[in-house]
Formats: sequence, C-alpha cells, structure tokens
Amino acid sequence: MLGGAAFLADSVLTPAVSISSAVEGLKTLPALEHLFTENKDLTMMITAVIIVILFAVQSRGTESIGKVFGSVVMVWFAFLAIVGVVAIGNDWSVLAALNPYYGIKFLFSPNNATGLALMGTVFLSTTGAEALYADMGHFGRKPIARAWFLLVLPALVLNYFGQGAWMLNHWDDTAYNHMHGLNPFFEMMTPSVRYVAVLLSVCAGVIASQALITGAYTMVSEATRLNWMPHLQVRYPARTRGQLYIPVVNAVLCVSTLLVLAMFRDSEHISAAYGLALTVTMITTTILLAVYIWHDGKRVGAVVFTVVFLAIQFLFFFASMAKFLHGGWFTMLLTLAILLIMYTWNEGTKLERAQRRHMQPADCVPVQIGRASCRERV
Repeated sequence: MLGGAAFLADSVLTPAVSISSAVEGLKTLPALEHLFTENKDLTMMITAVIIVILFAVQSRGTESIGKVFGSVVMVWFAFLAIVGVVAIGNDWSVLAALNPYYGIKFLFSPNNATGLALMGTVFLSTTGAEALYADMGHFGRKPIARAWFLLVLPALVLNYFGQGAWMLNHWDDTAYNHMHGLNPFFEMMTPSVRYVAVLLSVCAGVIASQALITGAYTMVSEATRLNWMPHLQVRYPARTRGQLYIPVVNAVLCVSTLLVLAMFRDSEHISAAYGLALTVTMITTTILLAVYIWHDGKRVGAVVFTVVFLAIQFLFFFASMAKFLHGGWFTMLLTLAILLIMYTWNEGTKLERAQRRHMQPADCVPVQIGRASCRERV
C-alpha cells in the first residue's frame, strides 16, 4: 500500500517536473529570451497547456503515438551522448569523477555547505531508472539490461561529464555568477543546438510522463482487484494488450498535476518534492524483494541485500527529508492521503465481508412471495 501510494504521488509529480524543466529551456533561446524576461509566468503557462493536452488525449489511447516512442527515446539518448562529448572537448580531466574518492572527500569537506542534503541532489540523477525495471514485465530482462548498459547509462554519464566540464571552465565567469536558475544542460550547447535540445527534451518529458500515467492506471486497477481502491470504470481505448484508461484517475491526476505546478511554479522547487516520493517507492521495493529472497530459502543473501541497499536508500531518504519544508511536505501529505484511502477501503471491505459471513437467516425480515429472498437482499 505504501509503495503504491508513493508511486501514485510520483505519477502526479513526474509530469510537472519533467515537462516544466524541458520548457524552461526556452529561456535560453536568444530569439525568445525577451519574451520570458517580460513574462515570468510564461513557462508555467506553456507547461500547463502541454499537461492539459497530454491528459486530454489519454481517452483515445496511445497505440498510434506509442509506436514512435522508442525511436524518439533512442534519438534523445544519442543526442545526450553527443552533446556531452562535444562539451568535454579535450578536457578529459573530468573523467576523474569516476573515482568515488573525490565524491566522498567533497561530501565531508568543509567546502560542502549543504552537508548530507547534497545527497538529495545526487539522488535526482538516478531517477528514471526505476521506470526501466518497471517495464521488465513487458520486455523481459535482457532487452532492459542491454538498453541500460549499451545506451542509457553511457549517454547519461557522458552528458553529466559534459556539464561538469562546462562548469569547470565557467565557474569564474561573471556572466553566470548571478544568473538565477542556471541550467548547465542547455548552457553548454551553442544557441543553434538548443532549439533541437528543447524540442527533444519536451518530447522526452512527455514520454516519461506518459509512462507514469499508464503505470498509475495499472496500479489503480490492481489495487481495485485487491479491494484497496473503489471500483472505478475501466476502459480499454486501444487494441494494445493491457492498455487501460480510467477516467476518474485521469481527471484526478490532471487536476493534481496542475495544482502542483501552480504551487511550486518551476522545476527547481518541484524537484524538492519529487525526490522524496521516489525514495519511498525504492525502499518499499527493496523490502518486498528482500522478503521474496528470504522465503526463497536464501536467508543470508536476503539479509546482506537488505542491509546494503536499505543503507544507501535511507541515506537518500534522510537527505531528501532536508527539503521537507521546501516541497517534501506535499509529497508526504499526498502519499499519506492515498495510503489512507487504500487502508480505509481495505478495512471497510473486510468489515463488510465479516458482516455477510455472520449474517444469520433469522436476522432477515420475513418477505412476501414474489419479493427478493433473504440471501438476495443481504
């Protein structure tokens, strides 16, 4: 229940943070810079329009546009790798970041003004990996593993290195020292390349959001079967096997996502709430897997697995809790609200079934011939 509630909270936050961070790239385009300077809420308005369109097309299914998702994602990661390599240039000293010694040294260094809270930002670089493994049931282990090690991981590492190289070369540049909301991802590219980057990042943000929205439908459908959620109308909008559409869930997600956008206004503030939902989801996943390994007879492996992974994940959790007052409170409130619905519905179902089992025929009021029988009335 807790993992499902955190996942549904993540389904609200992901469209807001993914699409808004991509749209904010428009600020870096020279031709549009003056428009965003004059209107501070323009990015939020554009993001809201894209979100509304995204949820509006859910009722039609994603079979037709889903066919191009794979190609777009492949182009996106290839693009990330290329711009990262270009930004690195001849300064391959940034590859020293592969040595964890420097990360640990900086974490405990007096130059680290944020302390443990720094790990909350580091954790955001790992988000999205859980979506790959969530799709393992559809594609199998080998395709997911190959996609991760041959494309996704190298592309992300090269891009992060490119951003790191750019920051090392511009840390003392007065043009950037006082810039609010500086985004190294877009700044490390030439203005002409940024147009392509914004277009691809918006497409990637929409695809990531679509994956979470589809996952939310599946999660609610499975929770309904377990009597953890109210029985809602489920539609099957396409011929694709297993594709669901739940109108009530779609409407609630849309309104909640727009509410998040209106409250936090930009991706920087939304990300404070975003990381906390993912850490809760990962912790519950680790616990479930540990229970499975334990009952599979590998008890020593279960203990080692639990200690190692929960130590890392609780480190990220407590680091993310440092942002509680900056947005994390909303994630916890939303997760607890969904958890309360699940728990209440589950307890109510148990109570109803218990009442049915203990209902005696003598408790029924005698009925006239032709009217409903005692059993039918109960």
